[in-house]
Amino acid sequence: MKICKWEEKVQAFLTSHLEWIVLIVLTILGCVIRYFPRQYVSDDAADCLLHWYSDFANWGGVHLLKQQVGNYAIAYQEFLSVIVYIPFNNALFEIKIFSCFFDLVLAIGAGAIVYEMSESIYRKWQAICCYGLVLCAPVVFINSSMWAQCDAIYSSFLIWCLYFLIKEKYVPAFLMYGLAFSFKLQALFLMPFLLWYWLYKKRFSILNFLIVPITMIVVDLPAIIMGRDIREVFTVYFDQVGNSERLFENYPLFWNLFLGTNVEGMFEYLKGSTIIFTLVMLILLLVFAYVYGKNMDRLQCLLFAFITFYTICIFLACIHDRYMFFCETLIIVLAFLDWKLIVPAVTLQGLMIHIYGVTLEDMPTNFSVLAAINLAVYFGVLIYFVYQIKKKNETVV
Repeated sequence: MKICKWEEKVQAFLTSHLEWIVLIVLTILGCVIRYFPRQYVSDDAADCLLHWYSDFANWGGVHLLKQQVGNYAIAYQEFLSVIVYIPFNNALFEIKIFSCFFDLVLAIGAGAIVYEMSESIYRKWQAICCYGLVLCAPVVFINSSMWAQCDAIYSSFLIWCLYFLIKEKYVPAFLMYGLAFSFKLQALFLMPFLLWYWLYKKRFSILNFLIVPITMIVVDLPAIIMGRDIREVFTVYFDQVGNSERLFENYPLFWNLFLGTNVEGMFEYLKGSTIIFTLVMLILLLVFAYVYGKNMDRLQCLLFAFITFYTICIFLACIHDRYMFFCETLIIVLAFLDWKLIVPAVTLQGLMIHIYGVTLEDMPTNFSVLAAINLAVYFGVLIYFVYQIKKKNETVV
């Protein structure tokens, strides 16, 4: 039987619009995958987020911005103060929808980086596939639609910060970094890379860093107008730093190899030492990359951003299970640009899904084993990075 005329028209339409069709389908699937866990109430949502929402709803909405509600950044408090006016009548869904929206922003940014950096003739399809995988990655949709957490917000701005850096558009890059900092203190973990990048590239002024606090003040302006001291834009993070009194917060650290999970009594003895050790590791990495990485390309710079962020997460004390969210996304992007990173990308995704299960559903586990796996991924990527730098230097010579 010969093909019909209408089939030819359908085939022609599908062929000419296939990329957009796939994008739309992936986006729809990304929304649907977030629909099913929508009613799950995590401990964080029950104990914190919903209580903060109730405070804003019952005690003045935006007028309550004059004081601290909860321990999240002022920008997130502004969001909570606004959504109480939406007649949706479901606080949990409103909180989750906001985070899910930034899942989309995050995925678009990931796809944009792949499209910009890929040298393949199929780079458009690589970008589309990266977008779909990030959007539907378990650690991404569980974080927002199940856990009701907001890590996609600051991570999406960090991804866009890196995108504009590789495009050499430095003002938008630092604007994005300022937005990331407005929502989450963990944006600080990218600062060592940015300082190194300023020294390495020598193409933009250090005055660009002033865009960050200016952006934070502008974002928090509604709270300032309502009576908040402008200094609280920054000092609110000091309270977060002082909250933890445990070395271990459900994330497998380097120190779990030494202590297991028996870290309750070791906080006062080792916290300072872990900070110094992390600084030493960072300094060694930054010096190595500056001295030996004179010929680094954009992909290697992106990989170095991943490594510096990862270094802080794996060696610093009091790291929570969600602080690696940015790295978990960035490694997917890197794997699309370099197939040799697929194994660490898959391993890290599996590791973090398991950790999410431990946190959300009290899944039994052995954190010493998880720490060993985490360190294997970290040092595997680090050794690969060093090998790439050495290989490039030999080629140049």
